[in-house]
Amino acid sequence: MTVEQQLEPPRWRDYVLDHGEGLASFWASHLHDSKRQVLFVLGKGFDPRMYLGFQALINAGGDGRRDVLAIDLAGGEIAPSQVHRADISVRGGLA
Repeated sequence: MTVEQQLEPPRWRDYVLDHGEGLASFWASHLHDSKRQVLFVLGKGFDPRMYLGFQALINAGGDGRRDVLAIDLAGGEIAPSQVHRADISVRGGLA
C-alpha cells in the first residue's frame, strides 16, 4: 500500500535551488537575455559557502546592478559562526 503525501507549495515562489555548474549555468542564462538588477541577500557570518553563490553571480556577467544585503547573523560570542570570523573579515570586510 502506498500513501501519497501532499506537500505544501514552496514558501518562495521564485527561487533557485542549485549548486556548482548548475548554478553557474542558471546565472549565465538568466543574465544573458536582458539587463537585470540583482539583490543578493546573504547571512553574514553564517556560512562561509555563501560567497560561492555570489561569485557565480558575478562570474556570469551581464548588464545591470549587483547589490548585496548582508544580514548580520553572528549570534553572539559563543555562536558557531564565530569560528569563521577571521575568514569573513578577509573576504571583503563583512565582519
